[in-house]
Amino acid sequence: MVNANKLGQVQAMFFQKRNYAQRCAEVFLETNRTVRAEVGSIIAKHAADGLSRSGATIRRSIEAFERLNTVSVETLHAEFAALHHARGREWTRAMEAVRIAIEGQFRSARHVLERPFTIAAGKVGQPAEPGTAINRAIEDELRGSKERLLRKHKAFADGWTAPPGKPWHERHPIIYGALAALGGALLTAALAVLIAPQSTP
Repeated sequence: MVNANKLGQVQAMFFQKRNYAQRCAEVFLETNRTVRAEVGSIIAKHAADGLSRSGATIRRSIEAFERLNTVSVETLHAEFAALHHARGREWTRAMEAVRIAIEGQFRSARHVLERPFTIAAGKVGQPAEPGTAINRAIEDELRGSKERLLRKHKAFADGWTAPPGKPWHERHPIIYGALAALGGALLTAALAVLIAPQSTP
């Protein structure tokens, strides 16, 4: 759940700068810190259980990576949806920034998850060698995780799971009221002309 005060601060910042990429970077930087902390706990538990070099360490670590990144994407969705009530150009820019950030997260996934991956490979400090079963398992798990998160984001960006945008008159009530009043005055004047008695020559 997005804190209301924090959301207000975020909105104020974006009305000034509209720097969506910067906001995404801030959110995901914190995400990566949280991922590393949780993965550390997974490794400690698996070490105690004698499972450090099992596929379970890889799966649990990638599950944590996906889950925490999903929470961050949902946070960005909530912030940007609160900022933009129309689904126009700025909405598209914001959603594209989130998509690019998700792609970046998965490009850096091996770095963020380096510790469990190297432990599972049995070579601390060295990644799993290309073509090995462990490396293929890592690639498959990361690919599936990325596809699920991108699908979730696309559904939101396309409006399927996003809150509906507000109609124009709700986003600009003062202008709408002025135009409505002007339209009413013009209509009244036109009717007055039409029903006025015609003078005979």
